[in-house]
Amino acid sequence: MLNQESIWIKQGKKTNYQTLNQDIGCDVLIVGGGICGLTSAYYLRDQIRNIALIEADTLAYGASGRSTGKITSQHGCIYSKLLKKHGKEKARAYYDANEEAIASIRVIVEEHELDCGLCEKDSVVYCMSVDKTKEITDEMNALDELKIPYEIIREGELANVRLGIRFKHQAAFDPYRYCKGLAKVLKDSGVHIYEHSPAAAFEDHCVIVNNHKITYKQMILATQFPLTDPMHKYAVCMSPYQSALAAYDKAEPLKDQFISVDEPTRTLRTFNTENDTLLLAGGFEHRSGIDTVKMMRELMHCLDLQFHQEPLCMWTSQDYVSADYLPLIGELSADIYFASAFNKWGNTNGTTAGKLLTALILKEKSIYADLFDPSRSTLFMNTKIINENLKTANEFITSKLMQTKQLLPEKDEACVTKLGTHPYGLYRSLDDEIYIVDLICPHMGCTLHFNNIEKTWDCPCHGSRFNIDGTIIKAPAVSSLSCEKIHWKTFTDSGNTIK
Repeated sequence: MLNQESIWIKQGKKTNYQTLNQDIGCDVLIVGGGICGLTSAYYLRDQIRNIALIEADTLAYGASGRSTGKITSQHGCIYSKLLKKHGKEKARAYYDANEEAIASIRVIVEEHELDCGLCEKDSVVYCMSVDKTKEITDEMNALDELKIPYEIIREGELANVRLGIRFKHQAAFDPYRYCKGLAKVLKDSGVHIYEHSPAAAFEDHCVIVNNHKITYKQMILATQFPLTDPMHKYAVCMSPYQSALAAYDKAEPLKDQFISVDEPTRTLRTFNTENDTLLLAGGFEHRSGIDTVKMMRELMHCLDLQFHQEPLCMWTSQDYVSADYLPLIGELSADIYFASAFNKWGNTNGTTAGKLLTALILKEKSIYADLFDPSRSTLFMNTKIINENLKTANEFITSKLMQTKQLLPEKDEACVTKLGTHPYGLYRSLDDEIYIVDLICPHMGCTLHFNNIEKTWDCPCHGSRFNIDGTIIKAPAVSSLSCEKIHWKTFTDSGNTIK
């Protein structure tokens, strides 16, 4: 049972901002209505007179509204990796930036009385297996060297925890309600917000949206992936990963929030509603566009063994992981700034990005500018990027050589066919409509794979996603797939075969 919407979105009321229907001009254009884009607008609103924010769907409908809602500087065993890759000063700076982000979220919530269920929770990273204790121990050693405070959790202190690390005074919230509340603050401050307004094309200081032009002086791309990257510079230094979450009712409250370093990764937290305590459980990350069905089967098996009940809902989320473990926040080109690769920790990293992008727009200095500089050498000169690019190259090649099916699919299924050497996807709906889409991703030319869990066409190379009718639902592609729709009877009358 997979839902298109998270428990946060399902329980909340969707936003309903206007759709762009005319040409406009602005001082700063923000593309993307998640935590990063909204936070950027929040910190700019008192300094910049005319701000426009556009969102392709509804606000926070993407990764921001699908996260666990953890607000923490403990991002798995990140500090041992950062210390080894970037040294002591930058590893400590990453911690400081995320701690400041936690404090900033608290200030915003308190100052504007946002109803988002913000509460204090300690964060725990742990292992269950013996062979992962070294990873936890290495992280402890890194934390000691960086003078980052923590508590040790030893075997027997918590159920199913062999060894763990606790960060005190962290937090959690409902990320969807937070974004909605933040958007209302922006609207009341005079920020122009447009939903269902995707950026379709980029020109010199101009973006085409719904066949209208938005002219700008400066632009922020808060879109997970830079939508305009003509040289494809950043396509090679970050990779899309997908994970899944499930929500359960009638749960026992957990004092801490958890993430494991075991494989597959598991995440756990509880939150209170008006009448119940709900549990969020999941993880099981995998590269987007690959083995989604396998991942969901493994997840369902583990959840069934642990919880013995049907979840209220299940959903997936996608984020980008950088080659050197740090987000990319900075200048893309003249007057264009972007933030990407939050490494699945967008609540704090997205808040940090919003603050840093504000400083860059206002030409102010930030102690974090060098740390997150997207032109840094460590982003492009390392073995991890070589390995990830080999995966991408392999997906590109194998996607071109995919075995095609010659028969039409069953209802609610899809198959691939070719006209000459060009691949097309055929999806057969429950009411026997056949949707035929071009399977070449308009971003960089990979062949799309069918995601049978969510009924989408997914790019295994860079994470673009499309509905069965070809409508784009996830960047970095900015255009939809060409699509034809006909009834299956018309199709079979032409001599094609139905299973």
